[in-house]
Amino acid sequence: MHPDTPKKITVDSKIRALAFLPDESLRIVSGEESTVRLRHLEDGLMGEQIESSSGVLAVAASKDGRWIITGTTDGFAIWNRAQGTVVRRAIGGVRTVDISSDSKWVVTGSDAHTADVWDISTGESRPGLKPFKHEYNVVAVKFCPCGERIATATLFGSVRIYSISSGQKLLTIPISVTSTLSVSNVTLTWFAHRPQIFAVSQGQIKCLNSADGSLVFQWPTRGVRHPSSIALSPNYKIIAYSVNDAVVLQDTTTRQQLGDPLKHDGNDVSCIAFSPRSDHLVTGADTKFTIWDLRKLLTDTSYFGDVGTSTRMYLLDLMMEH
Repeated sequence: MHPDTPKKITVDSKIRALAFLPDESLRIVSGEESTVRLRHLEDGLMGEQIESSSGVLAVAASKDGRWIITGTTDGFAIWNRAQGTVVRRAIGGVRTVDISSDSKWVVTGSDAHTADVWDISTGESRPGLKPFKHEYNVVAVKFCPCGERIATATLFGSVRIYSISSGQKLLTIPISVTSTLSVSNVTLTWFAHRPQIFAVSQGQIKCLNSADGSLVFQWPTRGVRHPSSIALSPNYKIIAYSVNDAVVLQDTTTRQQLGDPLKHDGNDVSCIAFSPRSDHLVTGADTKFTIWDLRKLLTDTSYFGDVGTSTRMYLLDLMMEH
């Protein structure tokens, strides 16, 4: 095998969602139809697994490695890895989940037209905070890196930003994210270095000012036949987004494309995840994983490593504001 050739692994069922655990022995969290499995990065071999009572639509792993959240066609589940226990809640189809940076709260977006915030340790609603009601199915939710706000998006309608502490809607951005009810794809992600949100909208990747909703810049996803997914590297230096059977990497500062698109073998990419040190990218397409070693594809080593000092200072500043 050529040293730049990615690892390709075929599994038994379709891959619906991906995340990473921040453990020393890196493991991929994969939502595979009605099961969530932990797979080793080096070889894709399976470890722990959680059986679901219904189809898996979304997964998220906490930054402390203690919790895994799954969104399913009939609700969501919180897996406490230390205790081996699972708490399940039935609230309608949960297509999107996220965990706050302090690993204390979960936000879900559902077909019940709501975004809800839950205590990760109990699965109960956050005290004093009512569901954030929307007119349509909520297909994207994302905590701000500071953990004090969430962004939501509906299948038709708008991107909204809410305050977690007050429950107040702070901003409505009149764009519609590109998703479908038959495909679960990540269409929204929050930047840390600057007050910006990236969203997939009408054949464009749009960067939006999260303070006033204005368009900062955008670039097209030409010839898309399958809803795009997007992911930001944990150090916020690279954005990855799918275009049918390929994934494009782009520098978030220069906005330049990094290398050639990462091509798959005919199947459209459904989900993307970066490793905690931003040096691996895992993509799911139908029943295949592809594991890309970015250190072999990108010669600039500054793209890899942990979240930098500037990011930590930015998060501290945001927390001080609230």
